[in-house]
Amino acid sequence: MIVNLLLRFLLEIATLAIIGYWGLQQGNSYLTKILFCTGLLVVTISIWATFGAPKASLALEGISLLTLELVIFGIAAVILWTTLKPAMAVVFVIAVSINRVLIYFFNSFY
Repeated sequence: MIVNLLLRFLLEIATLAIIGYWGLQQGNSYLTKILFCTGLLVVTISIWATFGAPKASLALEGISLLTLELVIFGIAAVILWTTLKPAMAVVFVIAVSINRVLIYFFNSFY
């Protein structure tokens, strides 16, 4: 089960890296690129830390948590797909799906 939790952690880090990478591609100057990247990461981390993390102050459960995961991981998958990396997007979606099924099956979310 530890392997699945490690995979989950790596998928979360990958999601942040994907969103940050996309943020760096936006804007016309270095300043706007860094502001866009930083802003997206702050918003994503804040939402996840508030609602999605196991020890979150307002932790979601059940379908609400699944919806939040679908939105955040889905955004990362769409970013991969639209940045002309569809194969990586497919692998990412498969990894997230398998991980989520195993978390449900073993009833262990962190």
